[in-house]
Amino acid sequence: KEFISQAINSKAIILTGYNLRFSESLITFKNLIDQNIVGDLFKVLCTVGQDINSWRSGEDYRGSISTQKSQGGGVLLELSHELDYISWIFGKPKKLFGYIGNDLLDDIDVEDNAHIFMKFPKKNSNKNYLVNLNLDFLRHDKKRECYAIGSEGTLFWDSINGLVKFYSKKDRKWKFISKNKKDIEDSYVEQMKFFMFRCNKRNTKKSLDDSLSVLEIIDKVKLSNQKKSIVSLI
Repeated sequence: KEFISQAINSKAIILTGYNLRFSESLITFKNLIDQNIVGDLFKVLCTVGQDINSWRSGEDYRGSISTQKSQGGGVLLELSHELDYISWIFGKPKKLFGYIGNDLLDDIDVEDNAHIFMKFPKKNSNKNYLVNLNLDFLRHDKKRECYAIGSEGTLFWDSINGLVKFYSKKDRKWKFISKNKKDIEDSYVEQMKFFMFRCNKRNTKKSLDDSLSVLEIIDKVKLSNQKKSIVSLI
């Protein structure tokens, strides 16, 4: 909060590096959610995971910033992109339950996996739906994907392949909407273009507020894990 205050007072132009917001496939996924393609939303399942040994070629994972608490490591902070895009698309959760663990990489001082269940309010209703997010440094089959499941079908996003597809309740089959294997690479370029040519003081405030919200969610996940109970955010 102090940093945000100083940034605004100094009139600095700042953009948080959440490049997934500039992913063509994720933008398509968000637009389709906004257009209510899945109908009444039941649940959302999100997964991101990759063996930490394969993150940076030639570097011992034990010496990387990703696995050192003093450097801001651990899956919750390193993979906070997921919490950012979930908030960007679905809003702020009402409550959550979190589990964090260091289950396999016992030679590091940060969590290597986290599992978060979040309750979101449905629009124009007093009901809720769940978002289940799994993050890890462990899996050998690299994954970054999201399923949004609703009354009219299932919308699927695959970041690795830049893929969006929809399974229609009516047609009983998958329809491919977009695919771009260079999607993540392109997202960094689009992010830099935005920062250089279109970012302004108004964008700065929004970016910083959203990022603070992500950190607040992470704090609640840690609190939930500590208390072994559901915690409220609203």
